[in-house]
Amino acid sequence: MALLLPFLLMFIFGIIEIARFWAAAQAVTHAAREGARIMVLPDCQGCSPTFRPFKQGETVRDAALRTVNEYLSSTGLDPKAATVAFIEQEDYSKQERKKKVGITITYQFATPLPAILMHGQSPVPIVSASIMEHE
Repeated sequence: MALLLPFLLMFIFGIIEIARFWAAAQAVTHAAREGARIMVLPDCQGCSPTFRPFKQGETVRDAALRTVNEYLSSTGLDPKAATVAFIEQEDYSKQERKKKVGITITYQFATPLPAILMHGQSPVPIVSASIMEHE
């Protein structure tokens, strides 16, 4: 038991840490997708009262950033550990058809076992990008 227990515990904690990393990576990917989706929505001048993605006086970037932060918070990740960069063509205000916009999120995943994730240092960066077109 004394010989096998350390290996068994390392195996179990390794599985748990890989699952945490995988869940964080999926949450960052979905947050980038939700932020990009907000960026391709129209400004919602005639939207129904139940569907208001933008707050009063909020720009598209502010709404996308708020959506990303809310999504990360709802999945248990710290939005302060994320860096958000916007991808957009010039003169976004016209919302031209076929214009590509998107978001890149870099999240710093803190782990006590970075060697298990094959990285060697903590925090481990998770990078995800989502690009969508106005149609």
